[in-house]
Amino acid sequence: MKKNGDQTPAADARERTRLEARGNLEMSGLRVNGPVCAVSVAVVLAFIVLALLFQEKAAEDLAALRDFTTVRFDWLLMTSCNVCLI
Repeated sequence: MKKNGDQTPAADARERTRLEARGNLEMSGLRVNGPVCAVSVAVVLAFIVLALLFQEKAAEDLAALRDFTTVRFDWLLMTSCNVCLI
């Protein structure tokens, strides 16, 4: 992120180097943490592939998960909505 008065090309290069050293990439103006993004994409793709391969079991498990969360965490939804309205 640029600071006021620190907008020289050298400062931009230092900032890019600092971000890249942490594993951050900048694409289309967005900062993306490479390792975190790669792991997240792998987990999501694995979930999708497994759900497509085992559709009946996934349907049962996801229905049970939906029932569990709606029964036990409905208070959280209602409280969050009320806090947003206030």
